[in-house]
Amino acid sequence: LGKLGKRSQLENKLFRKASKSYSGYHVVVAYQEGPCTRFVQYIDSPYRIAWIHCDYSEYRKVYLRSEEGIYEKYQRIVCVSNFTLKNFQSIYPRLKERSMYIYNLLDKDFIRQSALENVADFQRLDDDVWILSIGRLHPVKQFHLIPGIISKMLSNGTQKFKWSLIGSGD
Repeated sequence: LGKLGKRSQLENKLFRKASKSYSGYHVVVAYQEGPCTRFVQYIDSPYRIAWIHCDYSEYRKVYLRSEEGIYEKYQRIVCVSNFTLKNFQSIYPRLKERSMYIYNLLDKDFIRQSALENVADFQRLDDDVWILSIGRLHPVKQFHLIPGIISKMLSNGTQKFKWSLIGSGD
C-alpha cells in the first residue's frame, strides 16, 4: 500500500476507528515518534503529550512527510534532551511554545551497581576495548555509521577491540 501511495489514507482510517476504544482519558502520551504519535492524535482526550527520543533531522530523512499538523494536536511535546529539542524546534519553529525537554529518567545507582557485577559469560583481556551499542535496529539510530568509526579507530592505532550491537528491528 505504501508503494501505491495509499498507506497514509488507510492508516488514518484505521487509527481513527481504533482510537474510539481509548477515549475518556484525561491525558494520553504518545511515547514514541512515528505511528504511535500519528495514532494518539485521534484519541479524544483534553491533553495529549508527544515524546520524542530521536534526532528529528535524521528521523525526517526516513519519514519524509511533514508531521507538523499532527504535532499541532498535542498540548505538549517532550524531547529527551536539549539537543533533541533544538533540533525539533528548528524543523517546526511554530511548535516552540509547546515543546520542552526532560531527560530520560535513569536509575544511575542501579546502573553503577550493575556495572560492578561479575558476568559469568563475559571474558575479556584488560587491555581490550569493548563498545556496546544498544538500540532499535533502524536507520534513525544511525548504526550504519559504525563501519566508518571502526575504520578511524583502526587508522588511529586501536588494535584490540570488540563492538557488539544489541537490538531488534525490521
